[in-house]
Amino acid sequence: MAVLIISSFGGSSALQHKVGNSVWSIPPTKDFYANWSSSRSFLVGDSLVFEFDSELHNVMQVSRRDYDNCDAGHPLRVFDGGPTTVPLIEQGLFYYICGLSNYCSLGQKLVVAVTVHRASSPNSSATPIPPPPLPALQFSLPNPDRHDPQWDDPDIAGPPRAADTRSSGVGGDNGILGWAFFLIFGIFPPLLIFP
Repeated sequence: MAVLIISSFGGSSALQHKVGNSVWSIPPTKDFYANWSSSRSFLVGDSLVFEFDSELHNVMQVSRRDYDNCDAGHPLRVFDGGPTTVPLIEQGLFYYICGLSNYCSLGQKLVVAVTVHRASSPNSSATPIPPPPLPALQFSLPNPDRHDPQWDDPDIAGPPRAADTRSSGVGGDNGILGWAFFLIFGIFPPLLIFP
């Protein structure tokens, strides 16, 4: 008996984006974080990694109004412990500021646009997160060299033969294999016929 093991090849991988490619702090220019985020694409399932000293900085997710006004009085979420990883779980615009002192008005703020499909980004320095391993699918194929008397009875459907018109390749072991290829790879291979 021949055994075929099919495993899925990874599709899209989630990325971890280290914010600013450095430590979350007062930037050298006010548009530093805006330039950084506009040169990347953020996908649902990705995450932002804010690396900071908890005694000197924090991260607050805020509304657009609070972002524009650097108002830390009504945060949606607060992350005080650095480093912090923030999962991006839905599409949309998300606003982050440092709520300490006047750091936001000095440019320590970030907006990210999260989409469902990744746009190409030549300058991405994000780290791919491998998808979790999927269990292998296992199928048994009939051994054409081994005689099995159950296939001698014409009233019992067995593996399709070249002259067999009872199966179009959708049933039996060949059909399972074909459907497996279709489901995993998106193509239906030529029908496999065993003599």
